[in-house]
Amino acid sequence: MAGRRPDVPYTLDDMAADAIGLLDALGIAKAHVLGRSMGGMIAQVLASEHADRVLSLTSIMSSTGNPVLPQAAPDVMAMMMHPAPDPMIDPEGFLAVRLAFARRIAGTGYPFDEEAHRAILLDEVRRSYDPGGTARQIAAMAVAGDRRARLANITVPTLVIHGVDDPLIPPACGQDTARSIPNAVYLPIEGMGHDLPRDVEERTIDAICNVMAGRSSAEGT
Repeated sequence: MAGRRPDVPYTLDDMAADAIGLLDALGIAKAHVLGRSMGGMIAQVLASEHADRVLSLTSIMSSTGNPVLPQAAPDVMAMMMHPAPDPMIDPEGFLAVRLAFARRIAGTGYPFDEEAHRAILLDEVRRSYDPGGTARQIAAMAVAGDRRARLANITVPTLVIHGVDDPLIPPACGQDTARSIPNAVYLPIEGMGHDLPRDVEERTIDAICNVMAGRSSAEGT
């Protein structure tokens, strides 16, 4: 906000370069790229800066970095930034805090599957627990800047999916993403927040398969 760029350990461009490195290591020349939330921002960078490696782009519940777009609801941001108890010391306290956040950012149109969220949180903790990593990722998003000029250069088939009830990355951000990418298909989902309920899986998978096949409709027509 002061017009100075802070020094951060890594950027979205670095994470996109990591994805390219993985494709190289696996011997994959081109791939269909899909990203959700921050992953959507990384996917956007991949499609704009590594066009020769991307077959299609799906950006889910993400944004362009346009500074005039609405921000997260204040209570949502406060919940996201509030530290949770250490899961190694207080696993139930950790789960209570993280589940409350997951419930807050979920949409109101579909049942909240607490057991599924609990299982995901426990899997994530078992894989790696590094609160500092979350802070570094937020910093990387904060300094990424406005990507609209970069997005205007994307030529691959593109789908933008966004929940109409998203309180973390408001739907205007998804709309801006779709407007910024030539010929992008925009799929708003009523009742969905910053989550992917099981009840929308079939619809979203069909839409993603359509864009991968180069079809222009998100609804399969």
